[in-house]
Amino acid sequence: MALINKTHQDETRKLRLDYEKKMDNIIKSSEEEKIEMSQLISKLEKENYSLLNKLNTTEKTSDKSEIIEFQKKYLSEMKVLQKEFFEYKEKANSEVTLT
Repeated sequence: MALINKTHQDETRKLRLDYEKKMDNIIKSSEEEKIEMSQLISKLEKENYSLLNKLNTTEKTSDKSEIIEFQKKYLSEMKVLQKEFFEYKEKANSEVTLT
């Protein structure tokens, strides 16, 4: 009976040690995966920040080009209006001097 009891205790101890070893391996691999995930998250955040900066720069450039296009259009319209005004002014002066 004592021999069966000792064999049972040895086997229980062996199973417990195997279990603890497996749990340690699981914990270790879990911690390694956590570190890897943390590094990946950090990398993605940096890429996201970089993309946002690039997008903002592109939007600013786009906004500037839109402003420049608007200014060009405005200036050309002003030139046309100025020319028409001078023609009207000359016509009005010529009519006044004729009468």
